[in-house]
Amino acid sequence: MREYCKKKLDREIEKGYNINVSSYAIGTLDATEYDETYTEYRVQKWIEGGIMR
Repeated sequence: MREYCKKKLDREIEKGYNINVSSYAIGTLDATEYDETYTEYRVQKWIEGGIMR
C-alpha cells in the first residue's frame, strides 16, 4: 500500500503539484508512511473540487 501511495505522490509532484498537507502528514511522509500523506492530499483535492483516483 505504501509503495502504491508513494508512486501516486511522486506522480503528482512530477506534474508540478505542491503537496500541501498538515505537519502530521509531513511527519508521516518523512517516516515513509506515504499512505497517510496521500490520503490527506486526496481529501484536500476532493474538498477543493479536484478529482483524484
